[in-house]
Amino acid sequence: MIGQGLYAPGRGLFLLHYAGHGVERDGHLFFTSQDGRRFNVGLLLGLADGNGYMLSPDSEIDIVFIFDSCFSHVATRNMVNAERIVEVLAATSPNSPLANAAQGRASFTGKLWNEIMHRKAQGHKSVELAELMDTLITKSPQVRPSYKLLIGVHSLRLELPGGSGSTVVPPPVVEPQYFAVFSIPRAEAPDAANKQKENLPPLQLGAARKRRHTDF
Repeated sequence: MIGQGLYAPGRGLFLLHYAGHGVERDGHLFFTSQDGRRFNVGLLLGLADGNGYMLSPDSEIDIVFIFDSCFSHVATRNMVNAERIVEVLAATSPNSPLANAAQGRASFTGKLWNEIMHRKAQGHKSVELAELMDTLITKSPQVRPSYKLLIGVHSLRLELPGGSGSTVVPPPVVEPQYFAVFSIPRAEAPDAANKQKENLPPLQLGAARKRRHTDF
């Protein structure tokens, strides 16, 4: 399928959605079946890597992986720089590695669908995946999903098909922010001024592109 996108005219989008069982083995995510078969998700991610045999950094195809399984957050640990975009939307996080959809909670796939349909009903014409995941993370206190932009510099914005003709204007995009914490080792004992600096809140950098927390 990726090969078909490479040879199609214009820029292509490859979206792969998996909902099922997942386990972690030696730091890698595997999809599993009831009969014991396993598939290493790293093979999929390797196809999307700009250093792979199929795609180069300037290939005109963007890729979105939606993984609705236990331990799916493991697939968000890699990071590559390229001209393309590859994103992973995962059902779990390190603090809640089990999806637990069978325990009466809404599945990650269901949450995605409901949020997209909610925005469409409000008159939104498109949805940015990173912003969509920010909303789901905020609304999921028990099983928090994960998001990672593996390749590229910005999240994809997808058009919502079948517009209702509503004239509602989507809410303005609020610029996210970075929060950075700086620390400087000192050999001498800190004086009063240095102690005051240590109590300052983290530096807030405005007008940045995405929400992240970075420690230096």
